[in-house]
Amino acid sequence: MFDEFNISVPFKLDELYGGFAEGYGILAFDGKTLTIEYQAKDAFIGSFRSKVKTLSIPISKVRNFSHQKKWFKNSVIRIRVSSLSDLDKFPVDNRGEIVLKISRKDFDEARVFSSRFELSLAEYKLERL
Repeated sequence: MFDEFNISVPFKLDELYGGFAEGYGILAFDGKTLTIEYQAKDAFIGSFRSKVKTLSIPISKVRNFSHQKKWFKNSVIRIRVSSLSDLDKFPVDNRGEIVLKISRKDFDEARVFSSRFELSLAEYKLERL
């Protein structure tokens, strides 16, 4: 049985640090917090890797969340937060938004993740009304 509050999906980040690195990681949700674990590696040889870093975003800080399938390409998860300070440790020029690329083979897993997270986000917002 799929655990509703311990779901995750792998992702890729392109053009970190001005195109000198790329990243890979896992997006997870435990029912209250989105957790992004990622590791950067150099884009040229791929032999230099950073330590695994973690960014936690409480559901209360998420303004918008979407999962979009692209034609002939990977799908994309977009996470928009309330404040730039919520993403100050994330290594992309984000303007308050994180864009995570999902491979075709992980599309179904990402779709389930997105449905469950969007439901939790909607329930959270309804509770606050």
